[in-house]
Amino acid sequence: MIRFRALVKKELATLFASPLAYLALTLVMLVTALIFFDYLRIYNQILFLYSSNTMGGFESGTIPDHINVRDSVFFPVLENLGITLIALIPVITMRVFAEERARGTDELLLTAGITPGQIVLGKFAVAFAFVALMMLVEEGKVALDDPVHRFIPSWRNLGVYVGGGGGLPGTPPGWLTKPTDAPMRMIDLLRHTSGLTYGFQNRTNVDAAYRALKIDTFARDDGLQGFVDALADIPLEFFRANAFADGFMAMPLEVLMRFGRWDEILAEPAFPEFVPISRSLQHYARGVAFAAKDRVPEAEHELQAFLEARTRVAKEASFGNNSGSDVLDVAEHVLRSMLQLARQIAPMTLRLRERSAGWAKARAFADAGFELAGARWGWSATAMSAGRSRARAARACR
Repeated sequence: MIRFRALVKKELATLFASPLAYLALTLVMLVTALIFFDYLRIYNQILFLYSSNTMGGFESGTIPDHINVRDSVFFPVLENLGITLIALIPVITMRVFAEERARGTDELLLTAGITPGQIVLGKFAVAFAFVALMMLVEEGKVALDDPVHRFIPSWRNLGVYVGGGGGLPGTPPGWLTKPTDAPMRMIDLLRHTSGLTYGFQNRTNVDAAYRALKIDTFARDDGLQGFVDALADIPLEFFRANAFADGFMAMPLEVLMRFGRWDEILAEPAFPEFVPISRSLQHYARGVAFAAKDRVPEAEHELQAFLEARTRVAKEASFGNNSGSDVLDVAEHVLRSMLQLARQIAPMTLRLRERSAGWAKARAFADAGFELAGARWGWSATAMSAGRSRARAARACR
């Protein structure tokens, strides 16, 4: 169950961290708007005909009862929703496995200790939830910027945890909270930045309350409404700055680096400001990608951006079970060593290109040098950043 939930959270975060979700939602609203205005135009034309002098005008009572906005405009628009979804659903569903193959992460997923049935069910759940969200957006019942308290009024006054323990065993009574700087939105739920947390973290009394009230396991006896009501009595552990999730947003970049997909790394949009570890790791990944593509000036620029970004990471910040500072130290060593390697390989590649019969041999030479972007690069990075001999680092690369 834990692996299944982790897969669902990963799929949701991946979907809404990319432009695809917003593009699909925008397309749904645009097509719906076009259909709506087309039926509204036809409805106005029918009214004009019935209101003309030849038909007796509005006051003559000649307009049939079925000529109304509900039957002539809204019902046809909702009926055409199915046609819109026929075109858009494959865009959402076909990508869930195709993207894994395209990124080369399908083998990692299949060997991650999760059964094929759980993989299919997890990806189906996310695709189903997104299509349901598209239908709600198209019908005007929900928008991503809507405050959550519009649908769950009891969450309106949720504050951010400061202290207290809510009367749990061994904790002081009550909660000490501070107000959020903005209302919780629907998009915050999808991005895991709403402040609703996880019981397994063991970080604060909020996590303890999740475990005590069986919120984290969805094992409450009073159903969904009891689950919602229980959350209304517990403060948010954070808001718009998910310290626990910070860093995990950059994990897809680590996978892309492992398989040498440099162009995909460079095409990723910038991470938001409230995840400073992930922003730092994105500069690190971009620097490695530029170095692997022999673009040394851009790689040096990303190194400076990385050093600047990591100054915004709090000293107590963590990445999973590791210190955020330690993780970024390793990333800095690797990036510096990749830059040093790029400075050496780029001139050699150029000379080999000038002397060889073609560019393919030179490119193969450079690609072989950058094979350390896989499992072996950490050893060479450590050796080079520690000031050891280039020969030893080269042996590690080989």
